[in-house]
Amino acid sequence: MRKGLKDRVLRIHRENPTLPVADIAKQIGAVPQYVTATLRRNGITPPRKPTKVPVPIGVTAYFTPEVCSLLRKDAERRRISVNQLIKSLVYAVARDGMVDAVLDDQAEAEMVA
Repeated sequence: MRKGLKDRVLRIHRENPTLPVADIAKQIGAVPQYVTATLRRNGITPPRKPTKVPVPIGVTAYFTPEVCSLLRKDAERRRISVNQLIKSLVYAVARDGMVDAVLDDQAEAEMVA
């Protein structure tokens, strides 16, 4: 008896329940929509796409005592270290896309480019 695509989808999923739908589809030569529909028709929630975990790059930055001194009061008000304040500032600026708002160097950047 010849095994159909449906049986192959279910067998592959049973053997590896976390395997993404796209990978199952590739193995059997079908489109991902077919695999998703087959799993759902058989009462199985298709596995979610794996989330990408950011990889820390471990950058070290050094600041002059003058810069640290300028930030000390703000850090103390927040009851954190100057180091932690700097990390928080850089993260917030990057996350919120505020580099241009914080640095008024757009004219200089355009002249260099």
